Amino acid sequence: MSDCANPGDQFFSTVLLMTAHIALKLFASLKRYTPAQADRFSITPGLTIADLLKELNVPLAEVKLVFVNGVKQDMNMPLKDGDRVGIFPAVGGG
Repeated sequence: MSDCANPGDQFFSTVLLMTAHIALKLFASLKRYTPAQADRFSITPGLTIADLLKELNVPLAEVKLVFVNGVKQDMNMPLKDGDRVGIFPAVGGG
């Protein structure tokens, strides 16, 4: 007899561990790439910032700065549940 009362419970628990949520904010000219439910956007844990941008169809050449939890990060940083991500374009002034 299995230790698990319902084998489906184990599958359900595994699926829950495979998703994470981030708070996502794109600024200025990048706002148009903001997905629905950006305040609780589902990702696979370990997804990098570069992977996230690709998933959102944001051209990497348009991104100047990315902050995760208030700290500037590079494109190879893996994301985890609860991260707050801010994506900024280059901004010109005069």
